[in-house]
Amino acid sequence: MTLNVQFVISNDSNITITVPSLPEKDNVIFIPTEQLHSLDIATVTYNEYQRKKLILHKEVIDEILYSFYIVVTRVLEQTFTLPDKVTVGNVGYYMNMYHEHRTHDLKVLDQFRIWWSNQDIQTLLYNANDRIYLEIVPIYPWHLEIPKADDEYEPFDAFMQRYTPYVVTEVPRENVITWRDKCYNLLKDIIDESRIPSQQEIMTNPDL
Repeated sequence: MTLNVQFVISNDSNITITVPSLPEKDNVIFIPTEQLHSLDIATVTYNEYQRKKLILHKEVIDEILYSFYIVVTRVLEQTFTLPDKVTVGNVGYYMNMYHEHRTHDLKVLDQFRIWWSNQDIQTLLYNANDRIYLEIVPIYPWHLEIPKADDEYEPFDAFMQRYTPYVVTEVPRENVITWRDKCYNLLKDIIDESRIPSQQEIMTNPDL
């Protein structure tokens, strides 16, 4: 592996970010080399010992780390709070409602999204009751596109009736601090440090 880094959630679960070695390694523009490059394709995986494994995202490594770093920093500073009607474990439910109906009072939920995979899985991190929670959820596939002829189309209401999050778990604050520091150090190694936004920028600019 060119990169194999682990972000511990608990004693039996973690998130890994990996970039394979040659010849399996891929880069979106350049010919891959043994050195880690910001445009190398990485895979993010949720691992739960002997129970569950989910591919959370597959994208260039700098984008994966950048979005992770932004959300983790916001959560540690409690920059954004959940709307009153949204509680632990149903953030993904309301995220689906927001993307389907574009209800303005739920727009803040986008600030808690780390990744949105091509397999319609979103990874969310947020604060509630002075604790930090990770929520991994299915997202309705046809929010933003018309079903193709060969899709096994399902109406939104039917999807929501059977909606269940894949993962809802508390993450110790000290683990999330380690996540932030590890992300920052990895980003420093692969992109110009001047491109990493300051804590102040992260807290005040919701468009990051």
